[in-house]
Amino acid sequence: MYRSVESIERTYFAWIGTVGLLLMKTRRDGRSARWDQHRAERRAEVITTAVRLIAEGRDGANVAMLSAATPIPRSTIYRLFNSTAELEEAIRQGIVARLLDDIDLHVDHDDSIATFARRSVGAYTSWVATNPRLQIYMTGRTGSPSPGSPAVSNGRRQFVAVVADALRELLRRSAPDSTIDWIAARSASGIVALVESVVVDAYVERSEIADGAPHLVEFLSGALRGVVIAAGRARGVDLDVDASRGVPAG
Repeated sequence: MYRSVESIERTYFAWIGTVGLLLMKTRRDGRSARWDQHRAERRAEVITTAVRLIAEGRDGANVAMLSAATPIPRSTIYRLFNSTAELEEAIRQGIVARLLDDIDLHVDHDDSIATFARRSVGAYTSWVATNPRLQIYMTGRTGSPSPGSPAVSNGRRQFVAVVADALRELLRRSAPDSTIDWIAARSASGIVALVESVVVDAYVERSEIADGAPHLVEFLSGALRGVVIAAGRARGVDLDVDASRGVPAG
């Protein structure tokens, strides 16, 4: 049976309408994607600037100061962050990212646990000595700690994971496979907590930047070796923390 002209016209115009709606949605989706990208870039610019201002001793969460330094209008900054708390948390996240990027926790071919511990402790103590205001913004002082921060908590977990991975690599030649994960995980948790608390106390609370660094690195390096040795003994393994990863076992 042949379709009537009216039926064909209705089908045609319905099809045209559907295509038009799809084209409009595509244009809206494209504009939305561009705005999301632009918004993310603006947020990143604000956060990077805030971190720099804090490192210089200025108030990185002050919207007027951020607007002058970016320069992004204050009204735009208020739209980028729903509240001061959200801005402050984003800044802490930016500081954590900078710390993770600055501290090199790679394992060299000839590293031992002892040399890795000394180099890593030296890198972190140097970072805090150079950036005490960033450390304070992340964790606060003993008398006035920062409120619980998901960004800082996640940063600690990332540090623990990186240290644990390095220790697994270093433990492969001196510990049975069945014990490596446990020793590495327990040691990494203890190491990160110990180093952070001692370095913050020394540099942020007591300002032992000029005279304390060599003694602090020596103390913490020995303490970290002790943590790994204790974790090994808990699993019945006597670890040689001075054995180089690059020296064949035997």
